[in-house]
Amino acid sequence: EDVATVCVRVEQNYGRTIDSCAKVLNLPAAYFKALACLECSGRLDMPKRFERHIFKRLKNVRDGQATNYEGVTTAMLHDANNEALKNLATSWGPFQIMGYKCLHLSINVADLRGDKAVYWGMKWVQGEYARLLTKGRYRDAFHYHNAGRVYPDNKKPQTYDPNYVQNGLDYMQQFSRQENE
Repeated sequence: EDVATVCVRVEQNYGRTIDSCAKVLNLPAAYFKALACLECSGRLDMPKRFERHIFKRLKNVRDGQATNYEGVTTAMLHDANNEALKNLATSWGPFQIMGYKCLHLSINVADLRGDKAVYWGMKWVQGEYARLLTKGRYRDAFHYHNAGRVYPDNKKPQTYDPNYVQNGLDYMQQFSRQENE
């Protein structure tokens, strides 16, 4: 699909909500609209993405074979069955936030995919890497969102799609232009 079609769909399905959450959380709306383009193409019926390797890591933590995974501890998972772990190892919502991130926000996985998915996704970003956004380091922010670390010095992105960061910057430019018209 072309950039314009995806941007229109994001604006129609998420634009107002992203704009209002951006004001409340003092975050750049254009970044999150671009993120929604990348992560769900603006669709409301976005597919969920289960990640087996994350499931195995969380299972190891729950079963005491590892002490933690990205701050998720055995105590946090002590009563989680395999179905719960599958939900925690799946990415949800328009920004495709991994389910286990809900544990750090003290919310349920359902909150990442429900009516407040935009708010909770943005709230997670605010706590995780908003410092990059406030400094205008959007290349680093896109890379961090997808790969869990800032853009590498060797200029070789570690994202699933090697064009993810550049596509995000392109989408963001599109939304910034719209805001200035």
